[in-house]
Amino acid sequence: MAKLTDFLGFSNQEEKEVVKTLQMLERQRTPVRIEIENTRIRFNTIISIKRGMVVIAKPGGVSQELKTGGSVRMKIPEADAREIRLEIITPNFNLTNGASVFLCKIPTQFAGGARRSTERYDTSRFNNLKLGLGKVEQQFKLVDISLGGCRVKTGSGVAKKLFPIGKEILSASILLGANVSVALSTIVPRMHSDSGVGLQYQVSPDGNHMKYLQHLLLSLAKTEDERMKSASAN
Repeated sequence: MAKLTDFLGFSNQEEKEVVKTLQMLERQRTPVRIEIENTRIRFNTIISIKRGMVVIAKPGGVSQELKTGGSVRMKIPEADAREIRLEIITPNFNLTNGASVFLCKIPTQFAGGARRSTERYDTSRFNNLKLGLGKVEQQFKLVDISLGGCRVKTGSGVAKKLFPIGKEILSASILLGANVSVALSTIVPRMHSDSGVGLQYQVSPDGNHMKYLQHLLLSLAKTEDERMKSASAN
C-alpha cells in the first residue's frame, strides 16, 4: 500500500502534491488531526473532497469556534511535522445523510512547517492534572501539555499578574494527581489568551521527573490512537 509520504517532495508542482495527499487521505479514510487556529481545540476526524472543496467531519460541541474566513491546520500522517492549512468557506453544513461537516478551500501549498517540535495533547477532561507554583500553594488546571510546554486555565486578571510574558517563574511543577509531581527546572510564560496561559518549560534532570512526564505523554498518545482507530472504523 502506498504511503502518504510517497507523494511528498517528488514533484515541482506543490499544488498537485497537496491535492494528491488529500485524495489519498480520502481514499484510505485516514483519520487526521485537526487544530482550529487561535483556539486550543483539536480533534481527530475524516475528510473528503467534493466539488472542489475539502469536506471535514465536525465533532459534536464544535460550532462557534469555526468561522468563515478562519482556518484550521491538519497534520499529515506519516509525514513527520508537515501540515496543511485550510481556509474555512462554510463553518456549518449538513450532508444529506445528516452528518455535520464544515467546508474548506483546497490549499495550493503545504503549511510552512509545524509550530511545535513535539505533539501537544488535550488534557482538559482531566481534573487531576495541574500546574503548581511554589510549594503548590497555587494550582492551575492543565488544558494541554507536551514534552516542552503546556497551557493552563486561569481566572480573570490572574494571567498578567502571576504569569508575565517572558519572565521566568522560579519554582513550579506539574502535578499528576495527589502523589506524583514533575519538577520543572525552568518555566517561562509565552502567551496569554482569554482564559489561559501558554508556557514553555524544561523538566528537572534530577530523579524520575522526565520519566513521569514521558509516561503521561505515552498514555495520552495511546488514548489519541484509540480515538483515531474508532474514527476510522466509523
